[in-house]
Amino acid sequence: MLKLGPKEMKGKIWDEGGKSEIVQILISHEEETIRAMQFAYVVDGKVLLSQIYGELTGLNFDTVTFNRPCEYLVSISGEYDIDGTLVSVAFRTNHKKYGPFGGFDDSESGYDKFKYNFGSSFGGFHGSVDKSCVHSIGVYVKPVSSLAEKNHRKPPHYRKTPSHDVFGTFPDLTVAFVIS
Repeated sequence: MLKLGPKEMKGKIWDEGGKSEIVQILISHEEETIRAMQFAYVVDGKVLLSQIYGELTGLNFDTVTFNRPCEYLVSISGEYDIDGTLVSVAFRTNHKKYGPFGGFDDSESGYDKFKYNFGSSFGGFHGSVDKSCVHSIGVYVKPVSSLAEKNHRKPPHYRKTPSHDVFGTFPDLTVAFVIS
């Protein structure tokens, strides 16, 4: 897997690499600060929680819950302040955007912006905690290992279904349905 970002890690480093089936993100935040994050993953058919990274002391708390398996993470973006500390974060799925959390909508902030687009190749998070806050965040990206993955679609599922028209029923036909 490829390990992307951040440009600086400070404090206690954490790693959730290989945990790619994310179903929920919990975020404690306030203006210009991401206080804490926790992730829920599916591992061997069970939902498991990561440890809490940072402290749950933010004035705001949000949960991002994905409608699995139809909805999955495709990108993460945010901003770092002049000291390199994460001040806002947003998540985008194949269906919608969640956030930004922390920070404020000020395109003139002068902060360093980041955006990691990885499509359906998400492979987990990593980052660091400093002074009881999430200091940085990055992602793992799984490289394509087959043509089916390259097309970002699951292989077709086949089932037999009767075919009808004005003349009656024809013998069963095998029809492919692409489920994405």
